[in-house]
Amino acid sequence: LSAIGWISLVTSTAILVTGNVKLASQLMGRSEGNLIGIIGSYFVHGDWQHLTINIIAYTYGVMILYSCAKYLHKRGVYLSYILNWKKWNLLELSLAALIGIIDLMFNKLYKYTNIPAVGMSDLVSAILFGGIMLSHALRFSINTIESNLKKALYIVILFNSLLLVVSNTYSALIAGVNILAHMYGISFSALVFFIPL
Repeated sequence: LSAIGWISLVTSTAILVTGNVKLASQLMGRSEGNLIGIIGSYFVHGDWQHLTINIIAYTYGVMILYSCAKYLHKRGVYLSYILNWKKWNLLELSLAALIGIIDLMFNKLYKYTNIPAVGMSDLVSAILFGGIMLSHALRFSINTIESNLKKALYIVILFNSLLLVVSNTYSALIAGVNILAHMYGISFSALVFFIPL
């Protein structure tokens, strides 16, 4: 986990253990007029299942991004914004802030409800989509002489990342979650992870 993952895990766990989800959601949740919620919403989760699913998917996405970047680095493509811990955390924080700002600006949901949005599934969707994009770049870096095992690895990474993005979005849709935030995350992730390639 990177800094955002650890902070989210620790703060959300503390909030859940102390039973202060409602208060934390009001203070840190994303809602109209609450600027703290742009970033603060990532550090509050509604329940244990919400936290567990987000942290597992987040860890998987970060692992895929790092593994693909490490392999591409061996092929001459240096993705310092993923391999350098400080740059990665800055990128992740910037992406989280961008998603939060755009979500508040364009999502009409906040005008019609007083329930603050919490959780990091929009950032998770962005990171998983970034993993899909880098695994796609990984595919093109594998030449025909290399083993079929590496090609199979690419297919597994791509399939699992797509499955996680689709299941994350489907679960959110069924639960009545702010699905537009997920779409903003995926859209900006495409820009953030594609431009350097």
